[in-house]
Amino acid sequence: MDSPDITMNHTQRTFFQHLVTLQGIEQNLDENCTTSITDPKQCIFPQYLLKYITPPVFILNSAYDVYQLIEKLTGMELVVMIVLLVSAMLTCAGTSVSSDDRLLVNMTVVHSTTVLGAYCLDGSLPAYHIHRGFGAGARNWLLQFERELKPVVDLQD
Repeated sequence: MDSPDITMNHTQRTFFQHLVTLQGIEQNLDENCTTSITDPKQCIFPQYLLKYITPPVFILNSAYDVYQLIEKLTGMELVVMIVLLVSAMLTCAGTSVSSDDRLLVNMTVVHSTTVLGAYCLDGSLPAYHIHRGFGAGARNWLLQFERELKPVVDLQD
C-alpha cells in the first residue's frame, strides 16, 4: 500500500518507485491508471490500480507479514500493525465502484510460512490455533502459527 509507515515516511512508495525504474516495468503498468495520476509509477500500488482490474483480486500484505510472525511485538507495535492493516483494507475498499465487486484477502500467515520455507519443510504441515486476543470482546480472537497442532476450544463465551 502507498501509505506512510510508522515514522510517517512513504518508505514503500520510494522502494517500489525505484523497483519500477530498475526493472523498466512502467510500460507494463495499466495505461488507464498511468494516464490518470501525476506519477505513473504509483500504479504499482493497489489503491491506484484496483479500479482498472477485473475482480477477483488477491492481495498479499508482504510489507509486514514476515516481520509480524518472527518478531515479538510490543502492545504499541501491534496497535500500529493493526492500524496499517485497517488502513490498507479501507483504501482498497474505497477503490470499488460497487460494494460487492472486490475482495481483499489477507493471507499473512500463508504467505509468511511459504516465504520462510516452513511449509512442509520437515514433511508435516504447520499447525495453527486460535486464542483469545487483546481486550474483552467476544469476537476478539487471534490466529497463531504453532509447531504442533493444539486443540481449538469452543470460541463462544
